Amino acid sequence: RLGRKKTWLSARFCFPKRNSSISWIALRSMWRGLSTITRRLLAGGAVAGSLAATSSCQESPFGKSPSVELSPFRKKCVAVFGGSFNPITNAHLNCAAEIIHSKTADEVWIVPCGSRPDKPSLMTSPLHRLIMCHLAVDTTFGSRFGVKVCDAELEFPRAVPTVVLMRQLTAKFPDIDFKFVIGSDLIEKLREWDAPGCPGYWEEIQSAGDVFVAENEFLVISRPGFEEGIDELPPNFKWIAPAFEARGSKLTETLLSSSEVRQRLENAQRRSADDIVRFGLRHPAKPSDYRAWYDEAEGLLPAPVLGHIVRYNLYRL
Repeated sequence: RLGRKKTWLSARFCFPKRNSSISWIALRSMWRGLSTITRRLLAGGAVAGSLAATSSCQESPFGKSPSVELSPFRKKCVAVFGGSFNPITNAHLNCAAEIIHSKTADEVWIVPCGSRPDKPSLMTSPLHRLIMCHLAVDTTFGSRFGVKVCDAELEFPRAVPTVVLMRQLTAKFPDIDFKFVIGSDLIEKLREWDAPGCPGYWEEIQSAGDVFVAENEFLVISRPGFEEGIDELPPNFKWIAPAFEARGSKLTETLLSSSEVRQRLENAQRRSADDIVRFGLRHPAKPSDYRAWYDEAEGLLPAPVLGHIVRYNLYRL
């Protein structure tokens, strides 16, 4: 009796009365419907489990095919954008952004080269050029945009040959596919590049240009007047412009070089006081004031980069 009473009490509080708006017949139909759905779900789960087990054991020409959970792994593709960046300009930033927009690489690493004793025009220290690159990238792009700055050459006493740099990056980051960014104006003499050794750091590589071309893949940026011979490029060279044309767009380019920026800064310092007053570059009451020697570089590079140049008196005569 006690057991029956508990069952009756539970039924009384859990189910509606017979005279309620929900009839016992409707409630029984709902219960049967839920039971049917539950049975179907359980049966479906068993079928899915058997299918997954079967698919994981099927043979393929490459051995056992992976299970449903395993997806093919694609390495991240990084475009190595090397150069002196003396200083970095809006053209460099535009080029890096367009590589990301073209979908030919997931990220672009801007790599300022080390010291170049063989290049007299490169008097700015690697540290200053690296800082300017960081300032340019951090103030131009969003924090999640795929353009970054790499200091791979800062730890060496002089600039690292490109073939050595690519080998070092590949060894340090084996899970990344690296491609080197190159302008079409440099392709003709690419095989003439050398790789002299640096005692204690790397050894000389014979026929470095041929080795460099054979070991790497390249992303080619078109340069005006150097677009001939597209069909003659090896298969490891890929033009960036066709990636835009396939989507109905065009590659945007900025015809600006670091040498042009330096030339403007030097020309402004050589001007006489009369020219400076005439062009409004300085206040006529202070002809000896050199605060505006950098005005002609405004708009050609990010403002923080120009501020760094002025603060540390870079490119002064």
